[in-house]
Amino acid sequence: MTKPKDNKSNDEVIMCTDETGVQLYLSEKAAASEMEALKARLENEHLDRVISLEADKNKIISDLNADISALKAENKYKDDQIISLKDYKARLSTKLLGESLEQHCEQSYDHLIRPVIPNAVFEKDTAAGEKGDYIYREYDASGTELISILFEMKNEDDLSSSRKKKNKEYFDKLDRDRLRRGCQFAVLVSTLEPESDRYNSGICCITEYEKMFVIRPQCFIDFIYLMRLIADDNKKIIAELEAERNKNADIASFETGLDSVKKLIMNNNALARNHCEEVIKQIDRFIVMLERHKEKMLLWRRQSELTEKKTDRLSLKKLSDGNPTVQSLIEAADDGVCESIEEFTVTDVDKTNIDIIHPDDESVA
Repeated sequence: MTKPKDNKSNDEVIMCTDETGVQLYLSEKAAASEMEALKARLENEHLDRVISLEADKNKIISDLNADISALKAENKYKDDQIISLKDYKARLSTKLLGESLEQHCEQSYDHLIRPVIPNAVFEKDTAAGEKGDYIYREYDASGTELISILFEMKNEDDLSSSRKKKNKEYFDKLDRDRLRRGCQFAVLVSTLEPESDRYNSGICCITEYEKMFVIRPQCFIDFIYLMRLIADDNKKIIAELEAERNKNADIASFETGLDSVKKLIMNNNALARNHCEEVIKQIDRFIVMLERHKEKMLLWRRQSELTEKKTDRLSLKKLSDGNPTVQSLIEAADDGVCESIEEFTVTDVDKTNIDIIHPDDESVA
């Protein structure tokens, strides 16, 4: 009975073992699948990254190639320019270097400026037997000078001297010549110092001197046109300034006339005021004089009233008081004895005590 029970337990153990192995097998298989998927994803990401880096690499290489091509083209252009300049310099290096540079400027002027600007003059100026410089002068329709430029040409002769000359060696003389000949600008057309970046950059302004420039021969025509534009602008500015000056002159003239009128009015007003003051003073004097005459007339009136009052109280008896002669005449008249009163004399009247006050006597109140 016990043996069958043991067989059953073993079967159960075997079954349990088989299920665990299956689960383990399934787990390992799932893990292997995940590892394969992760490996495939990593490989895809790596491949994408490699492709992107390869594209960036190709773009950088393409840009570098383009830059290299551009640099090669620029270098080729500069090499061509250098060859051209050397060829130009070589062609100028003849036994007539200075003359050829002057001829170059003359021919350029004749071809490019003379037909366009008929009012301009470009000619060689000689003074005291010296080698002459060229002077460019341009005039407007009225004959007024617009611009004047003194040109001096200097070329380098590699064979004539072992010492290379400098442009600055000619600045003092060029400035003196400009002042002596009455030119606005002084220009040195020079091929000296061919390696100098300062003079090879175009039109070079010499700040140490007034209105002085150094140019290469190829800038000769451009410089003249540039100066013409500046002169034209200056002409317009001068015309505008002249118009404003005329306006200001008209305003100043009007203001001067107005000031003259104002001054005349003020002078007339001052004369009228002084005359008025004098008249007022005269009126004041007349008033004072009239007041005095008024006082005198009042005094006369008072004296007249007083005289009238005294005259009213006057009688023959009062007149004869103290005068026996007059009293006897009065008594005789009363008796009818006196035939006439003609014997009554003024001297007798003066002896009376009548008070007479003169009007000019200001002591009488």
